[in-house]
Amino acid sequence: MVPHHLTHELGGADQVMGTVPATPLALVHRDAAGRSQIANPTIATEIDNMGSRDAAILIETLARALADAMHAAITTPPIHGSSVAAAINTLIHRDAAGRAQIVDPAVAADIDNLGARNAAIAAAIAATVLDDLADVIDTAAVEGDMLYFDQVSGTWMVGARANLAELFANLTILNDLADVTIAGLADGHFLSYSGGLGHWQNRLLADTDIPAAIARDAEVVAAIVAHAALTGAHHDRSKIVDPTDQDTLVEAEEDQVTMDVAGVEAFKLSSVGILSVLKQSGCGLYRNVSDAKVKTGTNTRVPFNTELFDHQNEATIVSQGTATAGTTGTDLYDSSNPFVEGDVGKPVWNHTDGGCTTIATYENAGYVTLTADIDLDSGDTYEYGHPRFTATEDGTYVIGTQATYASVSDGKRLITYIKKNGVHIASGQEITGAASCAGAATLGTVQMDANDYIDIDTYHNEGGTEGLRNGPQWTYMQIGKSA
Repeated sequence: MVPHHLTHELGGADQVMGTVPATPLALVHRDAAGRSQIANPTIATEIDNMGSRDAAILIETLARALADAMHAAITTPPIHGSSVAAAINTLIHRDAAGRAQIVDPAVAADIDNLGARNAAIAAAIAATVLDDLADVIDTAAVEGDMLYFDQVSGTWMVGARANLAELFANLTILNDLADVTIAGLADGHFLSYSGGLGHWQNRLLADTDIPAAIARDAEVVAAIVAHAALTGAHHDRSKIVDPTDQDTLVEAEEDQVTMDVAGVEAFKLSSVGILSVLKQSGCGLYRNVSDAKVKTGTNTRVPFNTELFDHQNEATIVSQGTATAGTTGTDLYDSSNPFVEGDVGKPVWNHTDGGCTTIATYENAGYVTLTADIDLDSGDTYEYGHPRFTATEDGTYVIGTQATYASVSDGKRLITYIKKNGVHIASGQEITGAASCAGAATLGTVQMDANDYIDIDTYHNEGGTEGLRNGPQWTYMQIGKSA
């Protein structure tokens, strides 16, 4: 307790005990929560209060927001009414591509625009317009200048060679000169200015007719050389040549006509009228080296193993192998690994004992399974493959074939079949008259599409296993495209 006289002498109780509110000339006293109040500061070293602090933060935040808004207003188009379009009394700003527009200029210092520039170029070119080609004389043209027709204005224009790029960009070139009324105009002529004559003239293409300024162009020089070579060749021969790589041509020379296709002579008509089609589709196949065994009473594919000719690589023949350990029943092993996956479905012949079947599955390069058991054992010789002709192109084909047996008895039937895509289309048969070598031949004409194929089958009823006789005159197939 402060004595009363002391309180009076110190100036009052507030000055001795202090107050919580911001009382002038009084001690600062904390309340029960530990807080006290103070007046707003006026200089940097004075104690601050929360109200003063929050007001300062609010003022700073508003000031910055106002500054950002003002900055955006003067940096983001449109600014103060600015425009990309050519509007009067406005600021200019560029669009997203960096372009802006402006009204056509009126005086030399004004900004130009593309439309005004193109109009000025067109006006400058039009200043030398010539309505009639007959008037084109003494026009200040020089060697290499050219005439162009402006389709829009319907008039002819003179253009200097140095300005051709600009002319091409602004003119429509006349493609048809048939309406050019000038004396002596004929097929193959072109217009050129002659410095020696001093006027424009029409000329037929020739070496001396090409102005020196144009003749420097590599393409024109090459065209002149080709033209000279072609016209010079007409004195002793005539050609029709493939322009791309010149390896296909028809040529008349020395009383004969020849034709090359892709660099290979394919056609010849001789001086006496004999026609040779040297690469015509066709093949000749025959049986060679050893007799192939055919069992009685079964239609068996003839295993041709030699090509006599094959102009277009359309024929295939059989391959020969030797069965190795593990071969039995329908399992065929060959340790030389001749097989591929594409062999499935190909015929297989037992060359040693006769019999024919097909490959059922491909297991690996040295092992396949067969559709039927043909008594193959380890050490037996077998043959496999498609001995056939496959057409490259549609057309009519003539087929001649024969299968001959080395020895058959009297009164036996021999048949040879022509099959197209596996279907019997023609056959010939022979009934033997005595025990001897005998064969059956057949001839057929068939319409084939590209990828159609021809196989030859044979049949006999001798009663055992008989061997086909070897040689191109005995067991063969020959096919040729006739149309």
